[in-house]
Order: sequence, then C-alpha cells, then structure tokens
Amino acid sequence: MVALAKAVKKTVLVIFLLILFIAFSTFCGIVFLAIFQWFMHTEFYLGMVGSVDFWKWVLGLPFIIIIFVFCANIG
Repeated sequence: MVALAKAVKKTVLVIFLLILFIAFSTFCGIVFLAIFQWFMHTEFYLGMVGSVDFWKWVLGLPFIIIIFVFCANIG
C-alpha cells in the first residue's frame, strides 16, 4: 500500500511538472512572438531583410551545412 501511495505521488508530481513546463513554454512562445512582431516593424529589420547579403546567409548557410553533413556521412 505504501508503494502504491509513493507511485501515485510520483506520478502526480510528474504530471504537475509537465503541466508547468507546458505553461512556461507557451508563455515564452507568446512573449517571443510579441517581441518578434514588434521587431518586424522596425527600420533595422526592414532594411536587413531587403539586403542581398541577408538572403545569401539565410539561403546559403543551410545549403552549405547540408552539403557538409552529406559529405561527412559518405566517408
């Protein structure tokens, strides 16, 4: 009976911590999206996205990483 009570107590604790984690993650996501939405309206962001160098980094860097991973897996 004591073992069952301990198991239930641990299960309830894990469920409670999981709910806290989900709530905290949701809160952090909402804050991040709110800050990012504000940042998207700034001149710095609009100027950065309009530059060619930005798109070279955004589109080129993942392509280079994929090539390196592919070459590393062959050897």
